[in-house]
Amino acid sequence: MLTRWLESISIRQGLGTLRKVELFNALDALYKTGSRVYHTMEHIGQCLDAYKEYCAVAPANIEIVMALWCHDAIYDITRSDNEKRSAKLAEEMCSELAIFAPRIEELVLLTRHDKTPDDEIGKLLTDIDLSILGQSYKVYRGYQEKIYKEYDAASRWKEFAEKRIPILESLLNRNEGRIYFTDYFYKKCGKDAFTNIHRELIELKEKLKTNTKFGES
Repeated sequence: MLTRWLESISIRQGLGTLRKVELFNALDALYKTGSRVYHTMEHIGQCLDAYKEYCAVAPANIEIVMALWCHDAIYDITRSDNEKRSAKLAEEMCSELAIFAPRIEELVLLTRHDKTPDDEIGKLLTDIDLSILGQSYKVYRGYQEKIYKEYDAASRWKEFAEKRIPILESLLNRNEGRIYFTDYFYKKCGKDAFTNIHRELIELKEKLKTNTKFGES
C-alpha cells in the first residue's frame, strides 16, 4: 500500500519522500488499531481499486483519493464521531501535503451514509465506499463475517442484529430504491447489492425470531 500512497500523492513535489513515507506509516498504524477486521487498509485498497476502474471512463479527483485514504482512519465502535475525527485528520494530511482540498471534511463526513450527497463527487465517493455490497455473494459473505467480528456479534448478536437491520433497510429504501447514486455503480453493482442485502436481512430477522446466535444453525 505504500507504493499506492506515493503514487496517489506523486504530484506533491514540495514534500520529501521520507516525510511522505512517515505520513503513510502514521496512517497505516491507525488502520491497525482497535478491533478492526473489515475497516483496514484492505478496505482502502478495495476502494482505490473501485475508483481506479471508474477512472478508466472519467478523470481522477485528488479530493476523492484523499477522502478514500482517510475516511476510516479513526474507527472506534464505541464512538459516534469517527467520521468527524477522520475528516479532521484528512484536513491535516492535505494541509501538510499542500493538496488543495476545500471539501475534504465534507466528503469524509458523507461516508456516514446518513444523507444524500449534493453533487456527483459526493455521490461517487459514497458509492465507492459501499461498492463491496455489490460484489459476488462469496465476497459479500466475507465482508459480512468481518463486520460481525468487529462488533463481536457472536457474543452480542441480538444487539448487533437489532442495530444492523435498520441500517440495511435504509440502504434498500433510499434514493427511490437505488442503493447507488451514480449510474456507473448502479449498473455495475446495484443488482448484486440488492440481492446480498436482502439475503442478509432475511438471515438476521430469522436469527432474532428463533433466538439463534451467530455461528449456530
